[in-house]
Amino acid sequence: MSILGCGGAGTASESMVLRPPRIVNVIGTCTVIVVWSVASKAFTPHSLLKRVSSSKPKPLYPLWSEFCAHEHGKPLSETFIKWQGGVDSALEMRRRAIVSAEPYLSVAERKRALSQYGAALREKKNGFAELIVKDYYYTTGIRWPLAEHPVRENIPLELWIDLKYFPEQNKARGWSGLEERYVTYVEIRVSAKFVHNADYSRVAIRNLWFRLNKTQAQIICRLHQALLQEEHEGLIAKRFLYELGLGSADISDYFRDQPQWRELVVQTGPGQYRLNAYGLGF
Repeated sequence: MSILGCGGAGTASESMVLRPPRIVNVIGTCTVIVVWSVASKAFTPHSLLKRVSSSKPKPLYPLWSEFCAHEHGKPLSETFIKWQGGVDSALEMRRRAIVSAEPYLSVAERKRALSQYGAALREKKNGFAELIVKDYYYTTGIRWPLAEHPVRENIPLELWIDLKYFPEQNKARGWSGLEERYVTYVEIRVSAKFVHNADYSRVAIRNLWFRLNKTQAQIICRLHQALLQEEHEGLIAKRFLYELGLGSADISDYFRDQPQWRELVVQTGPGQYRLNAYGLGF
């Protein structure tokens, strides 16, 4: 599986909580309705979670966000390291330098170094949050404190506008206008909007999966290549469909059995289309 910005899954559990069904997958000529099953222990507990006392009453949360297993998501900690340039990024090297030089720095020098590092880190965090607000990435988390049956849900974009997040803890906290209170998420996962397997017969936009036939896979692969080459305005359908050896110049002719194909492909001009995805890598 070739996946951009994706990874790991949770731990299986026999105790399941069923949620209302939602159309999430389009296969051939039929639409499959999947019932969300949320395992009460379908994630590896963070060290913070292990401290919760079983004697305390569990909170109840309103069901206004989208439930999502998000099995192909990467932990926020891993994602942010990649976003800032990896373990040997300039920002990380600056942090290491401060740590190693700390015994030899005066109070003023240490304060100045930490201030400069903090400003650079905030800039990186703001840039990352901005991409999420622009819907480049998909994020999920689990409410903290834990409910009786913890579930993974989509973190609404409104929270990321002024969200305080802690990548090293896989944790974030922000004000929810819907609930009129601060909301905390733990075990946060992040993925790019678009993922695919080797031959593009299985692709996903956010958490919406498609199974494609050979012709559809060719079209999506070509549009993906265009996006990777930064052709963000899309391709002229008549031209690229001809290059693929296809007869019709109308792209919709090839997706008649995919009722949600416009979630996958968007029109950018007369006869011009692009893949409905950004966030291809970091």
